[in-house]
Amino acid sequence: MNTARPSIEQVVQALESRQKRAARALLHAWWMPLKTEWLPGGPVWVVGRNFHIPFQQPLLHALTQLPHEAKGIRLCVDRIDFWRLAATELWEAKRFDTLKLRLSGALSFYNPWTYLLWGRLLARENLTADAGKYLLLSGLYQSHEEGCVEAFKKRCQHMSPQQVISQFPRPCHQRWARAQFPERVLRDCSELPCPPWWLRRVVL
Repeated sequence: MNTARPSIEQVVQALESRQKRAARALLHAWWMPLKTEWLPGGPVWVVGRNFHIPFQQPLLHALTQLPHEAKGIRLCVDRIDFWRLAATELWEAKRFDTLKLRLSGALSFYNPWTYLLWGRLLARENLTADAGKYLLLSGLYQSHEEGCVEAFKKRCQHMSPQQVISQFPRPCHQRWARAQFPERVLRDCSELPCPPWWLRRVVL
């Protein structure tokens, strides 16, 4: 590790005491951003991005051990952690338009939780089959949402394998994304005329 890089203890202490300027400077040396997001439950500090570099892993592990809240400010380590919190609070606050606006930008990469919420938003708009597509790809849908998934499967039942694959959002075609599919996604896809390569577990 670069000896000029601030120690993990320094970063942890700055974040734990919510010293924003100091924490931001220290994290910058680790190539990690610190941003403030506002949710119905109050401000949230978000550390990191959707991806991480191997040398950052020890710091990330240490940060996940920090208390979630201090001095009225929540802390999320990586954008995925933040999206889960944001989705829950915005949904409970019934701020569906805000949630849809935020999620639309997050659909450019695959994340099961994001796809679950997007599917639920589409279901609210009675776009049943389209909702089912995202719920299926999330692998996280609940029993009362199975009707949407079945509607999507029915829409695809007479398609060719290539046509079925073309129905899925482009981010899902990437190997790193397919490696993150929950097993339930592969089970559901096995009931569609998908090509064999789509149904194989990807190992990176």
